[in-house]
Amino acid sequence: MIFGCVRAIALKAHRARRDVRRMHWWRIVLMLATMWLAQNAVAMEWDALTPEQRTLLSRYHNDWTTYSDERQQKLARGAERWANMNRAERGDVDARFRQWQRLPVERRKLLLGRYRQFQQLPPDEQRALRQRLRHFRQLSPERQQKLRERYRQLSPEQRGRAFERMHQRRLERRSGGMLRGKVTRIHRG
Repeated sequence: MIFGCVRAIALKAHRARRDVRRMHWWRIVLMLATMWLAQNAVAMEWDALTPEQRTLLSRYHNDWTTYSDERQQKLARGAERWANMNRAERGDVDARFRQWQRLPVERRKLLLGRYRQFQQLPPDEQRALRQRLRHFRQLSPERQQKLRERYRQLSPEQRGRAFERMHQRRLERRSGGMLRGKVTRIHRG
């Protein structure tokens, strides 16, 4: 009987120590997560901006404190990038922005959706797409137009198969032909 009581007390003590260790573990995890969030989501005070950033962002001054920390950070980074551009780069950005503003709202939504899809791709797929775009832009305008017309005439299924064949050829070139017939479907429609 005494042995049973001692065992029960020892078991309770063991469980209490285990629970305390778990509690300490979760406190540490929560503390680290809180510190990380605080570090990465720091609100920017208007006065913390450089004079050049404040000049560029002056139209946002009155509403600055109402913006999310993320938006403040994005605006500050954008102003910094703008400040580091030369005249030609600023002209290019300005022209692209005006072109963007002239697009119909539905077209902008479509492009933003595609951009978000692109951002979700793994880095190697993003690199591959950028490389294909660079290659396409190096083609003559006539060749680009022919490829666009050919692409528009394809059904979604044909586009997917063409993409797979193109991807298979690229893989074969890289591997010296060892991957023949082993392509997985990558096309996302």
